[in-house]
Amino acid sequence: MFNFHLFFASANSRFTGQILAICSILGFVFLIDILCILMLSLLLGLWTTMAVLSLITGAGVLLSYALVQSRIEAVMNSAAQGLFDEEAFSRYFCALIASVFFIVPGIINTLLGITLIMRFSSIKMGAKLARFMGISWQAAYEYLRLN
Repeated sequence: MFNFHLFFASANSRFTGQILAICSILGFVFLIDILCILMLSLLLGLWTTMAVLSLITGAGVLLSYALVQSRIEAVMNSAAQGLFDEEAFSRYFCALIASVFFIVPGIINTLLGITLIMRFSSIKMGAKLARFMGISWQAAYEYLRLN
């Protein structure tokens, strides 16, 4: 099914500029992260660095699974009780984004993921990202409540 809202939003030059800015910032962060990994490998050795990154990624996968499960349960419980909790939706959305940062190996990615799961930042960033992407938490709540 063709999503006209997404098409018109992407055709908007302001939206396209914002997406390109976000992608370039993430690319720059990725390059800095590679530089940090190379410096770490010079200090610790190649195999030790690979082991550390593997452990960080494995822990990130487990943390992401547990975090997303707990946040979706909070959203579903609030919908089942008939309560609209915008904070629960924002925290769930940030948990999904933080999961991407946790799964991709790297030091800066892990720090960004940790920042996104903190209570205050997850509520604020989740609301801002939802507004930026045109997501209505009220519409999501109504959909969950009907199903």
